[in-house]
Amino acid sequence: MGLRSSAHICQIVTSSVVYMMKQSGYLLLNYLDDFARAEKSEDANFVFDLLGRLLDSCGLEESVEKASSPSTVMTFLGVEFNTSELTISVTTERVEEILLLVKTWLNKQVATVKHLQSLLGKLHFVSGSFFVSKLLRSLPDYKGDHTIPLYIRQDLLRWYHFLKFYNGVSMMALEDWSQPDEILETDATLSGCGVWSVHFVNRKILVKCDNQSTVMVLNSGCTRDAYMQCCREILFYAAKYNFEIKAIHFPGVENRTADILSRWQSDPRFEDLFYELPVIRMEPRTFLIVSYSIAKYVKLENADVFAFR
Repeated sequence: MGLRSSAHICQIVTSSVVYMMKQSGYLLLNYLDDFARAEKSEDANFVFDLLGRLLDSCGLEESVEKASSPSTVMTFLGVEFNTSELTISVTTERVEEILLLVKTWLNKQVATVKHLQSLLGKLHFVSGSFFVSKLLRSLPDYKGDHTIPLYIRQDLLRWYHFLKFYNGVSMMALEDWSQPDEILETDATLSGCGVWSVHFVNRKILVKCDNQSTVMVLNSGCTRDAYMQCCREILFYAAKYNFEIKAIHFPGVENRTADILSRWQSDPRFEDLFYELPVIRMEPRTFLIVSYSIAKYVKLENADVFAFR
């Protein structure tokens, strides 16, 4: 079994190696005795050899057979990174293992904090923090055997549905949003739809919204209030259909089209206001999502109008 302090000591030693590499101008990621780094192809072999020489000079024995020489495909902590395809993936066996674990948990009545920590460790392999945030926040409440609360069961049920169709492959998130695939303009409404998500498969979606709080929540993926349920629903569909979503603030005074359309059915005067608008020219690739009764009246340049009943 080894000493309880062994892992901590190992992390301290490898962190010292990371520090020395940093002094040479190269950043490394370390977890216990594993190291990883992304590097330009022309410098990759030099940095790889430099790390090997540093380990040798420190008297640290490298497991040569496990070392991954510079490549566009690397497995780190059980996750495969492919910089040619820009994908992050886990094996089918790992996904099936986690699906079985979640199914087992759905039939549990009580669990200990260690069981919950083990579950969280598995789930982190296949998804971001927005699917485990509630589970993480529940850890301090666990004392000994603890009845599994309803909100955890609801989270696990969401996980169960997600893992049934998840193929283990996710796209790397890229930071360049200067040219999104689609632009979505929205305004608050008492009714809505989720059918639009199937049109966003493998795409980068920029959402323009006139509510600053909504923009912050959607971009961070977390909030402590009831809005989290809505946010998680959006992010669930983003994971299911593998699209990226980012929100930017769009001042309300400029959001006239979406604003009026969202109020169309609440008061006849908004229909009149819509027809009083000047010729509406939207940015290319813009989506407006409106009810079916409104869509037949909407004529916009450059925009696609999605209707729902």
